[in-house]
Amino acid sequence: MKKLNIKIWAGAMAIILLVSSCDDFLDINTNPNAATTADVQLVLPHAIVATANLSNQFNTYGSHLVGYRANAGGFSGFGILLSYNFTPADYNGMWTNTYQDPLRDLKYVIDNTEGSDQLSYFNAAAKIMTVFNYMKLVDAFGDIPYTEALRGEEGIVTPAYEDAAAIYTDLIATCDEAIAQIDDAEFPLSLTTASDPLFGDVAVADRMLAWQRFANTLKLKMLVRTSTPGNARAEFATLDLALGFLTDDAIVDPGYELNRPNPAWA
Repeated sequence: MKKLNIKIWAGAMAIILLVSSCDDFLDINTNPNAATTADVQLVLPHAIVATANLSNQFNTYGSHLVGYRANAGGFSGFGILLSYNFTPADYNGMWTNTYQDPLRDLKYVIDNTEGSDQLSYFNAAAKIMTVFNYMKLVDAFGDIPYTEALRGEEGIVTPAYEDAAAIYTDLIATCDEAIAQIDDAEFPLSLTTASDPLFGDVAVADRMLAWQRFANTLKLKMLVRTSTPGNARAEFATLDLALGFLTDDAIVDPGYELNRPNPAWA
């Protein structure tokens, strides 16, 4: 009886080892190229470049719609812009691409750097770029998903639309938060030309000042659009005039060249 028990136990162990070995051997569905995590220092520049790549779509849409740009003679197209017969599918790419690429990546950077003094510059830059992207969405579409947006992992798959003016108010507050965050950072890791394709060419001493002025400029643009005659003085008084605003173009250049051109000219 004792020998039989030993044989049964040994057989059971062999089966367990065989099954586990087969599981490991047959587990071929792990794709090493489909990363679920990434270094925020690599994600931020991607989000900045993706934002710039979308700008041409917004500019074309807006300039055609208001008559700033017109068709040249001799070819057709852009009929919906002439007839205003829009459908939900028209210009949907601006909507889906903005949420899907830069905003989702920027949220990843913010979530993974929040509270870290070392990565505070990355966090602040991601917040400023988030403001820029949401501002473009509001300008193009009006009321949009905002607070509940990009929270699918929490089970929010039908995010609520929010009032455009209320979103602007929160974006203005985010600009103030990012500006202060840059000032308050004690031992932050610097943004470099590799991690910052927007202001990476600015002198190191002035690089984060450029980000602050970018935020201050976005805030100014939003206040110009939303201020009311009775409250304008108080609203504009919140601007940091001593900080200043961007006086040069904010140009994203990750290293465009002949074989890797800017998408606007590709």
